[in-house]
Amino acid sequence: MSDQFSVSFRITQNTAVIRLGGFFRQSLVGQFSEVVSAAEAGRPEMIVLDLEGLTLVDSGALGHLSTFYRRCVEQGMPLRFVNVQPGISQLLHQMRLTKVLDCDDVGRGVSEDPDESIQVMVIDTEPLILELISTVLIKAGYVVVAAATPSDALALYKDYHGLIQLVLVDKSAPGVRGGRLIDQLREIDDSVAVVVMGAMEEKALTPLLEIPNVVGILPKPFQSKDLVTLVGRQVRKAE
Repeated sequence: MSDQFSVSFRITQNTAVIRLGGFFRQSLVGQFSEVVSAAEAGRPEMIVLDLEGLTLVDSGALGHLSTFYRRCVEQGMPLRFVNVQPGISQLLHQMRLTKVLDCDDVGRGVSEDPDESIQVMVIDTEPLILELISTVLIKAGYVVVAAATPSDALALYKDYHGLIQLVLVDKSAPGVRGGRLIDQLREIDDSVAVVVMGAMEEKALTPLLEIPNVVGILPKPFQSKDLVTLVGRQVRKAE
């Protein structure tokens, strides 16, 4: 499973089909824009974003997709999102982009009403690990909000904290050990529930339970079933 971002396009029957794959980060917005410009140079009558290979989107790239949508509306260019993975589909719902989602994709693995979906935020500075954890949880039926940096996590949590029931954060992420990142999450929502993951023995992670709002620990490496079991247990407690 690769976290490498890819973007390409083709024009067929006056429609520009732009395909995105991997992990779309804010730092790659320029690459996306270059492909969009090349596609638009072909003067298409409609643009389709094929997101079948897209696994993760950070807050900056998500905001850029929203800006791109608004620009298309202003220019009168029809835009559609197709083959959207469940977690990304949910984010597009929350960005109020449901009108451009393919109708079959909207109902695939995600509720029409975002409030009815169980959401988990995953914060991990290792892109491959972030993708792996997110994929396991998506396959288990959860809607996942993924962040590779604390700043992305705070921006996303500020927007979606009312829908996020549990935050998984890696111990090595900046601000976790001293509790600063968790304090910042609490400033947004004082009921935040956090599980700390870490590559060390459980007894070494135990002191982290003393940080307010930390409800569990998960030593790395762990099995997929252990991750799903822990998340399920904590989500049930929050209900």
